[in-house]
Amino acid sequence: MSRRGTVYAITPDEADRLLALVGDDAALAREALDLYSIERAKSHFIAALDKSWDILHRCLTDGTVRDFGKGTTPLSWCLLGGKSLHAGKEFIICYVTAQQVPQVAEALDKIEIQWLIGRYSSILQTGGYAGPITNEDFDYTWDYFTNLRNLYTKAAAANRAIVFVTDQ
Repeated sequence: MSRRGTVYAITPDEADRLLALVGDDAALAREALDLYSIERAKSHFIAALDKSWDILHRCLTDGTVRDFGKGTTPLSWCLLGGKSLHAGKEFIICYVTAQQVPQVAEALDKIEIQWLIGRYSSILQTGGYAGPITNEDFDYTWDYFTNLRNLYTKAAAANRAIVFVTDQ
């Protein structure tokens, strides 16, 4: 599998459907993977993060491991810090409530490029990250970060929850 991450801003009905499937990993994964739609993409309620989600999660948390809930809220909620919905090993599916989304959006909005460069650069010192740490890779990461920040801002304005989905 590809380990590419995607973040979806979901409606209350979609949130209810996903939360009702917790405990049935196969059904939950199918429902989460079905969140992608052309309409959602056209309305900008989706942010593909490709493989940048791993380093972004590390930058927004304690930087050491790809763990759930590490670091300081609300930034730690952004990707893996919300409620983990999937117990299996095939997927990571995490949920950030509509009430948490504005807090995350506000925290993300305060991040300037220099701050992210500093966090990004410190990842090598903390260990555990096997990906590239180069200027080109940082540019790639910054581009995906701005997509993520824009999605959280839009989701907050629309009172939507967030779901992050990736395969392992």
